[in-house]
Amino acid sequence: MLCNSRQRLRGLFFEKLIFFYNEKAIGERDTPTGIHLEQDSIVLVVHEDRPLPVGIHLNFLIKNFRTAPTTVRARICSTEKVNYIRKVWTEYMGGNPENLTLIHGKEELNPKVTLRDTQIRDGDTVYAVFKSYERGYKYAEVL
Repeated sequence: MLCNSRQRLRGLFFEKLIFFYNEKAIGERDTPTGIHLEQDSIVLVVHEDRPLPVGIHLNFLIKNFRTAPTTVRARICSTEKVNYIRKVWTEYMGGNPENLTLIHGKEELNPKVTLRDTQIRDGDTVYAVFKSYERGYKYAEVL
């Protein structure tokens, strides 16, 4: 059973990120008063003309979503950006590469292999699986 069953997130807007909640964009002024993590799905869209989130944003996502079965979807338009997720996780957040798994189709990608060395093409679906510090695995779907 999850602790903090009434846990809510506030201020889900960052300059370079747009969150969607129930198919409605969440901005600074229209952020919902609360979101129940156990029931709601929050979609994170990284637009093509915006850079990927920096480490603090990924850290925010991991810390806040590791306590509930919430799916975060990130739209990535290039393999270079997917590689950047790996770089942020390992270099800027100090995460162990073994705690980040990239899955393409049914294939688990070796953490030491860059996406340029694989058959992944821009627009393919890649799952980035973050192993949280306390509660097992949380998933971020890269569209």
